[in-house]
Amino acid sequence: PRRHGRRAAAPRALPVCALALLACGARHASAFYLPGVAPREYLKGDRVELKLNKLASTKTQLPYEWYSLPFCRPERIEHVAENLGEILRGDRIENSPYDIAMHVEESCKVLCRMVYSKEQMSEFAHKIHEDYRVNWIVDNLPAATRVVEPATAESPSRIITIYERGFPLGFKGSADIPGTSEGVAYVYNHHRLVLKYHTDAAFEGARIVGFEVEPFSVRHAYAGTWDDAPGKRPALKTCSAAAPVSHDLPPQPVADASEVVWSYDVAWEYSDVKWASRWDVYLYATDEQIHWFSMVNSLMIVL
Repeated sequence: PRRHGRRAAAPRALPVCALALLACGARHASAFYLPGVAPREYLKGDRVELKLNKLASTKTQLPYEWYSLPFCRPERIEHVAENLGEILRGDRIENSPYDIAMHVEESCKVLCRMVYSKEQMSEFAHKIHEDYRVNWIVDNLPAATRVVEPATAESPSRIITIYERGFPLGFKGSADIPGTSEGVAYVYNHHRLVLKYHTDAAFEGARIVGFEVEPFSVRHAYAGTWDDAPGKRPALKTCSAAAPVSHDLPPQPVADASEVVWSYDVAWEYSDVKWASRWDVYLYATDEQIHWFSMVNSLMIVL
């Protein structure tokens, strides 16, 4: 595929000797912690970090680092792995500029406004046409997309809910999608983050037990001239707390040079699922992220 000077994500191999030392150290340590193995409790207002994994496609089998595309960036980009399994899989975890706090809901919050050249837009369009998917992580849980299948003739009274790991970077327009043009790529520039939590008398605070993302494509509109100075950023006309983003709004194409306003919502939902069972939903998920390159890399590390 076209790379436009960007480099694909390269898995970082952990030497076998380091694995051996890690195992030996675990036997002699009085307390050994692996990220994601022990639960973490959050109090109201505590920062919840959203981390970014690689962009991946089962069509090309070639992963890319998140920031290989010109997304909104934090002041400093840091690479950090959540656990050993992600290193072996060849994942590339990076920090994000998303501002999320426990029990604090957000609606139509602007992440940033980016002005793209035609070449940069073509980079997005190329990845969308190649069916690249976004992979985010919160509290060691990968983002999931809920897909509801309608009842069939064999089971007319049942609706099956399926979870997919990750979500598409965008979609291709067609005659069946109102407001779109055939063959034009549209990017999902608004994301509704649904974070599920569980509380119990046995611990203080709340534990995150679910992470869902609903992507939207919307060509944002605002009044006046854009100004990123504190207190001067214009309000969006396309969404607000009273009128959230919907799929009925005109989508954001990625064709010619243009601006894109990136935004997001944050919703918190209580769940009866306990922390020990929070991965159960992924066991039945349809995984679009089976990458042969990562499997071969992991095999070579083991050998």
